Amino acid sequence: FYAAYRELMQHWREVLRDRLYEVRYESLVSDAEGQARALSQYVGVDYTPRMLDVGRSDGMVATASVHDVRRGIQ
Repeated sequence: FYAAYRELMQHWREVLRDRLYEVRYESLVSDAEGQARALSQYVGVDYTPRMLDVGRSDGMVATASVHDVRRGIQ
């Protein structure tokens, strides 16, 4: 699966070039605020601390990971 993921990501890197923004899971977990700030700058929106409150969102989660989503970034 990992080899397939790497191949797929290489495809998107070639197709999208600088329009693809990648976030490493490890970086997100160790520095969520820094990653959120960098992503918000990349897409051109102002950073707000509320961006880190993903576990408090009232939005519907229709996947098997619903309980993980509600725990927030860990």
